[in-house]
Amino acid sequence: MIKKFLGIEEISNAKFLNFLLEFSALIMLYLCSLHHTAFCNPTPWAAVIFIYCIGFYLATLFFDSAKTPILTGLSFGLLCTTFTYLFIFIATGEFLGIFIFIGFPLFLLVVHILSRAIVKSFRKTARITKCSFFIPIILGLVTVCIAGQAFKKSAAIIEQTPREQYENLPKDFMTEHIVGMHFKYYTKTCVYDGWRPPVHEPLLVMGLWMNNMKDPLQVSSLRERVELYIKLYPDKPYKMKCYCNTEGWPTYNYDDLWKDLPVNDK
Repeated sequence: MIKKFLGIEEISNAKFLNFLLEFSALIMLYLCSLHHTAFCNPTPWAAVIFIYCIGFYLATLFFDSAKTPILTGLSFGLLCTTFTYLFIFIATGEFLGIFIFIGFPLFLLVVHILSRAIVKSFRKTARITKCSFFIPIILGLVTVCIAGQAFKKSAAIIEQTPREQYENLPKDFMTEHIVGMHFKYYTKTCVYDGWRPPVHEPLLVMGLWMNNMKDPLQVSSLRERVELYIKLYPDKPYKMKCYCNTEGWPTYNYDDLWKDLPVNDK
């Protein structure tokens, strides 16, 4: 009945059942992750990549990926790069408390999807598929190095700037994200604090990874950090809206941190 409603009656029952199971697992784990990880509000470019990877993976449950050799290699290589990043992000956070409930199922799902992607890319496939698989991985490594160097450059400027002269800090992408850490931009998984910033920017996280997770900004409090951000970037919002801090983590909205600050209506 469902297949008839969707107009895909020609798809075998086995393939359709496999699709339903994997799609349901992804949805359930994503809904759980809204409360325990930081994937509910990624930056637009990261969201597009993640949605594309998942969409392509689910689509290959129905069509023969061998008929699109280059697209298959590139897409599965991108999927492996993306999922490796997500897995490292979770693994470097304080995740043990809910590992049995969320972490272990997520680990199994990631391994399952990665293994299927690798098998579909290398088992009885054209050479062009195998070669194109590594292109996104190489580009991913280059991106990590670029993010690391950008973070290092911005961190060096911040560390060399006296606190009383922070208003002279550059207005570039990485400096803005460094100043916005811990109240706007999320940097690692932590399920115990009950309060977290909503925005996940992978370039910032990768920059931190390449620089030993060191925060170069010298401020005495989170409030001082927020006030500095507002002063340096008056045209950017400092308090974000998303599911995790309206229902799942309401303390973000009602924290005294925001008291008497300018209206956040950017």
